[in-house]
Amino acid sequence: MEGTMIKQHKVALLIAVMMVLAFGAHAQQVLKGKVSSPFGADPISDAYISIANEENTAQTDEQGEFSITLNQLEGDLTVWAPGFQEQVIPLLGRDYLEIVLIPQRNDYYEVPVKSDAQGSMKGQLLPAERFKPSAMYVEDVLQGAFPGLNVINKSGMPGEGATVNLRGIRSLTGKNAPLIIINGMPYLPDLNNSAIIQGYSPSMFNVLSVDDIDNIKLVTGSAASRYGSMGSNGVLLIETSSPKDMETVIEFSGQYGMAYNNKRLPVLGVDDFKSYIGDVGLTRYEDMGDMLDLFPFLRDDPDYYYNFLYNNQTDWQELVNKSAFVTSNHLRVKGGDAIAKYDLSVGASNQGGTYDNTNFTRYTTRLNAQIELSERFQLVTSMGLTYGNSKLHEQILNDATNPLMAALYKAPILSPFKKDEYNNQLPAYDAVRQFGVSNPLAVVNDTKMESDNFDAFLNTGLNFEVNDHTKMQAVFGYYSGYKRQSAFIPGRSDQTITPQEEGVALNTARAGTGKVSNLFYKVSADIVEELAGNPLEAGIGYQGIMTRHEFDGGFGRNTSSDFYKTLSYVDAEGRYFSGYYNSWNWMSLYGYAKYTMGNQWVASLNMSADGASSTGADASRFGVYPGLEMTWQAKHSPWLKHSHVVNQLDLHVGYGLTGNSQFPTGLSRQFYTSQAYRQLAGIVNGNVANTNLGRERNQNFDAGIDAGFFDRRLVASLSVYQTISSDVIFPQGISSVYGIDQQYVNGAKLENKGIEAALQLRLVDQRDVSWSIGGTINKNQNKITSMEGGAASIIREMDGGKWAVSSAVDQNPYNFYGFVSNGVISTQEEADALGLVDYKGDQFNAGDIHFEDLNQDGIIDDQDRTIIGDASPDFFGSFFTQVRYKKLSLSAQFTFSAGNQIYNGVRREMESLSDFRNQSMAVDKRWQTDGQQTDIPKANYGDPMGNSRFSDRWIEDGSFLRLNNVTLSYQLGKWSFIEGGEVYLAGENLLTFTDYLGLDPVVSYAYQPAWQGVDYGAMPLPSTVKFGFNLQF
Repeated sequence: MEGTMIKQHKVALLIAVMMVLAFGAHAQQVLKGKVSSPFGADPISDAYISIANEENTAQTDEQGEFSITLNQLEGDLTVWAPGFQEQVIPLLGRDYLEIVLIPQRNDYYEVPVKSDAQGSMKGQLLPAERFKPSAMYVEDVLQGAFPGLNVINKSGMPGEGATVNLRGIRSLTGKNAPLIIINGMPYLPDLNNSAIIQGYSPSMFNVLSVDDIDNIKLVTGSAASRYGSMGSNGVLLIETSSPKDMETVIEFSGQYGMAYNNKRLPVLGVDDFKSYIGDVGLTRYEDMGDMLDLFPFLRDDPDYYYNFLYNNQTDWQELVNKSAFVTSNHLRVKGGDAIAKYDLSVGASNQGGTYDNTNFTRYTTRLNAQIELSERFQLVTSMGLTYGNSKLHEQILNDATNPLMAALYKAPILSPFKKDEYNNQLPAYDAVRQFGVSNPLAVVNDTKMESDNFDAFLNTGLNFEVNDHTKMQAVFGYYSGYKRQSAFIPGRSDQTITPQEEGVALNTARAGTGKVSNLFYKVSADIVEELAGNPLEAGIGYQGIMTRHEFDGGFGRNTSSDFYKTLSYVDAEGRYFSGYYNSWNWMSLYGYAKYTMGNQWVASLNMSADGASSTGADASRFGVYPGLEMTWQAKHSPWLKHSHVVNQLDLHVGYGLTGNSQFPTGLSRQFYTSQAYRQLAGIVNGNVANTNLGRERNQNFDAGIDAGFFDRRLVASLSVYQTISSDVIFPQGISSVYGIDQQYVNGAKLENKGIEAALQLRLVDQRDVSWSIGGTINKNQNKITSMEGGAASIIREMDGGKWAVSSAVDQNPYNFYGFVSNGVISTQEEADALGLVDYKGDQFNAGDIHFEDLNQDGIIDDQDRTIIGDASPDFFGSFFTQVRYKKLSLSAQFTFSAGNQIYNGVRREMESLSDFRNQSMAVDKRWQTDGQQTDIPKANYGDPMGNSRFSDRWIEDGSFLRLNNVTLSYQLGKWSFIEGGEVYLAGENLLTFTDYLGLDPVVSYAYQPAWQGVDYGAMPLPSTVKFGFNLQF
């Protein structure tokens, strides 16, 4: 019996050993493969192969072959070789792989790749190596880079930046720009136009140096639900350069060049100007003698003593424009050891403007550090300081402060300098004289407009690795911005600049300070696990931000002389102050999960619940914002996983909710404001509280495809989307008994729908020669679908009633709203037959504009206004080409826009034919005789019939095609103490093709959407030629 049991134990032991050996043999599987380049399938030796959660690694031999023993043929294989891009390839049960690595190249305009790294939000990623080397500002990088993102320069004034919009307008009152996240911290700058320097608002990105950025990611659709009521306009995630290696590396970059503007507006020359003055003067003075006394140059008398004052042929635009020097320099040192790593940088740049005494000088420094406190604790910190100084001129329709308007208005017969009777120029600037126009040289040299900005960032995080699967993080961030602005308009001492405020202000002084603070905090936990054999990523967090925006300005006039330029010396009469204050707080609880099934199906869930202080006391305090996206990675399917043609084929569909709580806190509250009445000041009702005012809501649906073929020589993406915005805040009319005519309510609905496409094709792809082309195109349709209370439209009178915009149902959110013209009334007989009169009862006669009487009451008044255009493009985008021969490459990028319209306020002024200022050359075609056929009305002092009123005459097609950047670059190898780098020659904005009659079709007066496409005499974006280099030591 005992022997039998011993035999049974031996048999059992033998079976157990055999099972262990069998299972062990099954678990250990061998993966083989070959790694080659796309150039004739040449093998790549010394390529590194690894797989997540596996101890074994491998390296290819001289034939590019490898063999690696794995526990299972599942998971993601990572392959990398020097000079090639890293590739991550799912095994999908395969035991043999043929891998083609893509070479690393400096292709600046490649289509951004979709990134969904662990724990991060899915979006389109643009790494720093894809930035244009000559880019000085973040806006330069963003232009034409991302599908759906429309970046429009506000002007060419140094440091002014651009408006940024993603997929149309979603709010009539709140913010319409993407949320900016810098190193994980929301950045909420002040986007208001300056009250001190009119027509100016600094770039929202001036706090960052492009050379400090590691990558930019654009998040759209359902992924933005993680930011709830701050994510309605998409999210721009900006990561600055962080320490990665222990090796000490020194990098220096510099660029140096010239900016210029050769475009000029055609204005009347000497003879045409005199003819025009004669015509308009006859409508002002009944007595010819009175007119000749004011304009003696109209006499045909060569012996007239003062002829020397009027015998000039001055090109004023040439005098105020100049070439300017631009430069940017940046030094970075990074390195460290196993305990602490650092990345320290300093930068200095100067952008000169094409008007005298305009430039933007900026100094930046940033320190990013990573400290290993223990095996599981890590401290990460980022600190940045920026100082910027801007010397500016105003960009409004005012000849006292805008050099362009002064140059256009000023009579060509006058001299810039005073002259004696012998026709000799004197050193002093000539005075205003009888035409009532400032001396342009005095404007550019004597007016003082300056803005100083001080910005500080601090972002500190403590990371705790609980175990191999779970990580926790606590983050504290603080941003502080301080700006100091001043303006002085002289004129009292030498009378070279026209008095302001209806002639009362002989000189003007203004000063103001602004403060912005963002205090951010966040705690989060992230986990990576397996569920049913498939990877699961999930996380939860709590975050909040407290913001303060404040500006205080003082205004005064008439110091005793132009020597005294500050508010301390202004008269007591005319002094006043103005400003604003807005406190906005936000808190959010969020979570996310990403589950990948069989390496094919990916489900991503983002959800948040947040509340903001801007909502009313009786509104719902919290909103819930879920977002779900499903992706099918068809390349990983059984019938495509072995394909050498298809490298990527992802189909995705998503639905998510976001909101918008970024509107002024005061809209839901009762407040009072000051108002002057003669010599007294009082307090009046500033807003009627709406305690039920809540956040706006957005339903986002999008679907698309991302594909790559032929070793990614062809890459394409296509997305369609629809956004329904509800509870949109707008001003609704109320009874005048409240002392104010409107109250803000949640009552409008908007719709955005569109399509975005991106394509990149490598036509030639050889070791020494390559040629790539590609681009993006975007189309968006944006309209208001309904407004509460039965309102069909809202009319906003802009700039004191000089023009208007309409927000109407079934129309674009902001449309130009004015009169419709039908040419010039040619004959008096035609005028009498029309029988049209203005609101005063005065008849429109021959030579006046024929305005359409839309309501057919015979009176041309405000009831005859209608929609006459809008600034939104029908489609926009970019395209590029890049040719490389060995280390030399030539690249070019074009940007375009079609269907957008511009209000040309400059042309309206220059064709008004209503005073003694110079006019556009177009007025040579003005109506002068009965029966004349023309589109320019007659000259008439004061424009009594309103021929120059806001109408479709001033709305122009703003479509354009621009050569945005062209770069010739050469890659440097290791030489002496230089480890590598690049030298380049770049041109920016060299060519623009457009039918727009203004100086630049790329223009926007302010960040607010209602001011898009408004040209108030902005400095055009200059053309620039630069030489630069990036070196590593």
